[in-house]
Amino acid sequence: MIFLLVITALGHQCIFNEINKNTKKSVLPTLRSSIKSSSSWHPLRFSYDLIGLTDQSYASQQWCKYTGETIILSSSNIYKCSEDDVLTKEKIEYIDRLFQSLNQSISEVFNVHTINYNKVIPGKKYCGEAVFPETYTIPEESDFHIMVTSHPHTSSGVFAYAAACYFGMDSQVNKRRSVMGYVNIVTSALEPTEERFRDQVGIIFHETMHALGFDGSLGVDKKVGDLNLKVVEDEIVVARARKHFGCDNMTYVPLEDGGGRGTANAHWERRIFISEIMNGITSNNPRVSEITLAYFEALGVYKPNYEMADALSWGRGLGCSFLEDCSKWPKQNGYYCRTGVRRCTNDRSAIGICDGNSFKETLNKSYQHYGDPHIGGSDEIADNCIFVSPIETSYCYQKMSALSFDYYFTLEMLNHGQNFGDTSMCFESSLIKFIPFGINNYHCYSVACMNNSFYKISIDGRYYDCDKSIKVRGYGGKLICADPKDICGNRVIETWPEIDSVENKTISVGDVLVINGRNLDVVQKVYIDYTSCKILHKSKEQLQIEVDYHDPFISFISFEASLMIEANESVNSCYDHLIKIKVPTYYIFLNFGDWVMTNYIFIAVIPVWIIFFILLFGYYTLKVVVIRQAEEVREAKREINLRLGNLKDKPQKKKQSFCVMF
Repeated sequence: MIFLLVITALGHQCIFNEINKNTKKSVLPTLRSSIKSSSSWHPLRFSYDLIGLTDQSYASQQWCKYTGETIILSSSNIYKCSEDDVLTKEKIEYIDRLFQSLNQSISEVFNVHTINYNKVIPGKKYCGEAVFPETYTIPEESDFHIMVTSHPHTSSGVFAYAAACYFGMDSQVNKRRSVMGYVNIVTSALEPTEERFRDQVGIIFHETMHALGFDGSLGVDKKVGDLNLKVVEDEIVVARARKHFGCDNMTYVPLEDGGGRGTANAHWERRIFISEIMNGITSNNPRVSEITLAYFEALGVYKPNYEMADALSWGRGLGCSFLEDCSKWPKQNGYYCRTGVRRCTNDRSAIGICDGNSFKETLNKSYQHYGDPHIGGSDEIADNCIFVSPIETSYCYQKMSALSFDYYFTLEMLNHGQNFGDTSMCFESSLIKFIPFGINNYHCYSVACMNNSFYKISIDGRYYDCDKSIKVRGYGGKLICADPKDICGNRVIETWPEIDSVENKTISVGDVLVINGRNLDVVQKVYIDYTSCKILHKSKEQLQIEVDYHDPFISFISFEASLMIEANESVNSCYDHLIKIKVPTYYIFLNFGDWVMTNYIFIAVIPVWIIFFILLFGYYTLKVVVIRQAEEVREAKREINLRLGNLKDKPQKKKQSFCVMF
């Protein structure tokens, strides 16, 4: 079975039947061995081979070596290579990085039994589009091996497809498990950039999961209303789904019924699994949920590590009504919304926009949710339900381009303390630095999950505990925190430094401050505001520092200072309003120059605001003067008109003509 990913305006749509009928099936059999499989579970050992990218004899399809080259894709298809089709050294190295990242993810998620089988493949055999011209040996320490190819494909938008081609019998459960497969990456679709790295790993992970066994084979036929559906009724899967959706009456999990033969029945129903990695259109931030892991557990040959499951916010805890019809979806958190409104997407991977539309044609009866047969969302595979879809230029893993409309719409040019990267997520935030008031909008901030009920958010490089909201010294406005269960999966960080208390909250320069907490032995630096303090002693539960302070003007204003402990540039904890510091007057003057140098932006902003308010005052003063003068002019004109009117009402003397003769 072949699984194909197509890049659409909505994401990456996985289809396979279109090319499945033209793809050779492997001649390699399911192997049985006289040696039993190991009885213990261990992390799946993943391996891959890129020889099909450098040695043409290992790939049934030709790749492009230079622009303008003519290659034969099939007996009836002669293809001329474009620049994007050329398989360069840079692209090969990038593909290698993709699979290195995939290797780590798969090994963390799946456990298997070791299957003992003959790992030597005779020559002249093949695995999908991978060919073995001579004897080939699968790595000995491998539980699943992938052959990688990369060549053009004539269907526009195709990114990758995958297949399992070699199976071994797990004698412990008497079921077969795929031990080998192949993945082809369409060369022209590959974008070897850091910005696209994560989502392209997600696409390859999706495809590899198909090769591992997510093929819809657990699906059974079920009549639901007027629809004939494929659903999964296995109790292992349904139990996880009940827990996620909060629906105790749930008896099955639906598979996709839309998207054509290429997508239907081999993915989760997209309408209730948006942002999950195994729905029909993979997102740029796909989540491996407990429900997908349960599917693999139900196959019998995998023992998933549920602790590595990602948080899936879509539909969490919304009850049985959420599963029935999207007209019952809530009107917040990225679900049903007013057309054109900007919000964070439900998975918080991006700033999005509500994708409701008014269609000229009547929608399919099953996709009419909002009382009007012409109203619905643009995502047909999601049954035309309306929700917040990501804006292509506004994903949180990449900095927003200054050329994009949203850069100005969200006031991204101002300092909101925002940051971008693989750990960044979208939050509602009105934070603005050096401005006493906030402006409600949506911005991206880096997140560090301690567990599934507690996380921190990085604002201007400093991590703050996120409970209900965060206010930061030096910023107007606040950031609204989200439910930790929507942000964090089951993974736990046990080494992040935390402060529980300080023994003296009011301190002076030169004092010894005793800090109590957890994991303090990893701390390398301690800051009071932005002044680094000398560490006198540290242990796992206590720090002692000598108080120093070179930012006295701020303290003079607020009488409070922030306390930050730092393990490295990306691991720290910051606490506002935890301590008060006494600074002598002479110290303020001695260090004022230093403060000016380190806070020059603040100094520069003050005259700007003064000028702004002067201009604003001048504008309103001038406006009042002009309005008054205009009123006076109108009053004068009215009086003149009245007087002229009175003259017209008086009887006029008849004009006489005089003839003067000389």
